[in-house]
Amino acid sequence: MKRVLVYNAGVFILLVVVSCLVYLNSLNNGFYFDDFQYIVENQYIRSLQNIPRFFIDIDTLSSVGSWHYRPLVLVSHAVNYSIGRLNPAGYHILSLAFHIGTAYLLFLILKTMLGGGFIPLASALIFAVHPFNSEVVNYITARSSVMSGFFYLLSFYCWVKFRSHSRRDRVDRPVGLSAAGDGQTLRSVPTGILDRPLDAGTDVDVGTDLQVCPQSMDRPEGLSLQMSLRDVASYIASLLAFLLGMLSKELVITLPAVLFLYDLYFTPVKGVTLYERLKWQLKMSAPIIPFILMVAIPYVIVRLHFLGRGILSPPKGYFLHFLMETKVIVKYLSLLFSPSGLSVDHLILPAGSILEIGVILPVAVLVFVIAAAFLLCRCRDIEWRLASFFIFWFFIALLPVTLVVLQAPLQENRGYIAGAGFAVFLGTALNRLCQWSKREAALKILILILVMIFYTVMTIGRNEIWADEFTLWKDAANKYPMSWRAHYSLGKVYYDQQMEDLAFKEFIKAVELKPGYFDALYALGLIHKKRGELEQARLVFEKAIRVEPYWMKTHMNLGEVYEKLGEMELALRKFQIVVKLGERLREEDRMVFRAREHIRWIRGQK
Repeated sequence: MKRVLVYNAGVFILLVVVSCLVYLNSLNNGFYFDDFQYIVENQYIRSLQNIPRFFIDIDTLSSVGSWHYRPLVLVSHAVNYSIGRLNPAGYHILSLAFHIGTAYLLFLILKTMLGGGFIPLASALIFAVHPFNSEVVNYITARSSVMSGFFYLLSFYCWVKFRSHSRRDRVDRPVGLSAAGDGQTLRSVPTGILDRPLDAGTDVDVGTDLQVCPQSMDRPEGLSLQMSLRDVASYIASLLAFLLGMLSKELVITLPAVLFLYDLYFTPVKGVTLYERLKWQLKMSAPIIPFILMVAIPYVIVRLHFLGRGILSPPKGYFLHFLMETKVIVKYLSLLFSPSGLSVDHLILPAGSILEIGVILPVAVLVFVIAAAFLLCRCRDIEWRLASFFIFWFFIALLPVTLVVLQAPLQENRGYIAGAGFAVFLGTALNRLCQWSKREAALKILILILVMIFYTVMTIGRNEIWADEFTLWKDAANKYPMSWRAHYSLGKVYYDQQMEDLAFKEFIKAVELKPGYFDALYALGLIHKKRGELEQARLVFEKAIRVEPYWMKTHMNLGEVYEKLGEMELALRKFQIVVKLGERLREEDRMVFRAREHIRWIRGQK
């Protein structure tokens, strides 16, 4: 026991040291785009006394309101502010701490399932330094993703412990390096496979080549009173971690499906016929029901109560939406395998037909990956079954962002939980590919070090790109030159830095790529107005209003343009619209006051 604790502590220290070295150059990075409304301009996080309010008022999430219910993230921001005010380093440190914790939980999960070996350590290290995860550390608003990922894996780890049995029997097949890391082999029985009492003579499908361990089969199914206190504690901890994850981000709602999949993969099944086996499996999965009834459903009800709306329907129907999402999922896979395309913005074009080459290829890739996962599932080798399980983990974790219509279809931080599945697959593949060598242990360590160096260099490079908004959006515009969002955002950076000509070119490019892009149209109108190009400003503002008719600032600026052009009737109408919108939106600000002044002046001229 002492040796295990020392080894676990050593792995934790290794993850802390490696992660801190990799992300050291990110600590001085600042706040970006949504960080300002969620943190810098959010007055609610400036007092810890507001913490109870975070759970009952969604408007506290940001300075302009929110369509999310994530009170636990607000609590973390309030704690950060109470310690270091608006010093971004403190916010990055806390996000990094959650990331390190998530990587360590992945190690504990795999160590519990496999008993030790190379795979748990390799997977945790790969996850810790993979550049795909750099966004959750650098982009403070993405803390919702890293916090939800931490609690997701914590809940799953507690579930694995709840389902596990004591390892008293061993098998002869080595699975890698020993827990002590001394190059010896460790014989182990994966836990969570044989932890249910079975009648004598009953057919058992354990799904692996492992031997039955009768000493460990001493627990009843379900939530029986005969469970040990350790079982009860593990179960309650899993349920509470699930609740904390749901209070961090909605993506955690997929966890019950992962728990069911774990039982399906790694628990014994009683019965001969398909019906008997399915009935037994459902009976054993009864402990998952409270996760749904006590956490998931109440959360959805509370969220609907606060937000007052459900899931938006795709504008072109669900079929075309799902076709587009196949491109999104394959893009996540490609970024995990080849991180060179990482960017703050990704251009995913809508799908028009299933016959498009841009749709056929992603569908073919997904069919191949899912078929491979099913084939690996049928293997009697525990490591390949583990890889199969985490492939399906990847897809399940991405279900919410696949089903829901989002303004930006792909953001790297949304794939944080799914990325854990990739890390396990890669760790397993490295372990198996090296088994042909006579110097298996040394070769595995060498390849892992090379992979770590490659990922570390790329992650440090991503941290440098996140150093300021200029490098961030310049990188995005270079990698995705057809992205109107990237060109507009880069133009906005130029505009804020008084580089008007460069900003104008980027705004023009954004409108060329997407003629109805309101933000770019409005920005162009401001530049034309500032330059005194009133006719051009008029045309652009009028077009912007056709796209977004309820934005007060556009009406105000167009009214002032009309006024300078001498078209007083048109100007009067625009100023009146500003006043009406202000009254409807209850925004009695300086703009409404200015509009009333203009109205009085125009009427005085008459």
